[in-house]
Amino acid sequence: MFVKTLLPAARERLITIRDNALLTEAAKLLGDRHTNLVVVCNDGGAMVGVVTKTDIVRCISRCHGSGCTAAVATVMTQDVTACGPDDLLQDIWSIMKERSLLHIPVVDQDLKPLSVAI
Repeated sequence: MFVKTLLPAARERLITIRDNALLTEAAKLLGDRHTNLVVVCNDGGAMVGVVTKTDIVRCISRCHGSGCTAAVATVMTQDVTACGPDDLLQDIWSIMKERSLLHIPVVDQDLKPLSVAI
């Protein structure tokens, strides 16, 4: 079975934010108890990273002055494990288990997010 078989349902979990958005905006998106990952995109709509609840908490714990109003790009994870629609689900689940990941963004060949796979 391929990742693309999950795309219709997985698209509903996709939440994106621009890389120049404020951390407070990302925190609001992550405030939903079912949302653990937001895909960060550049002006062209390509994925440049992800931000998680852990990233936000880590940043806030070190906030001084206006530090909490920094851009998402300053705290996002840039080295993202992603997959494509033609990847095998079994392979993706193995990677997720091996790296202790809860979610993996599904991107097209231009790194534009399609969904978030669980």
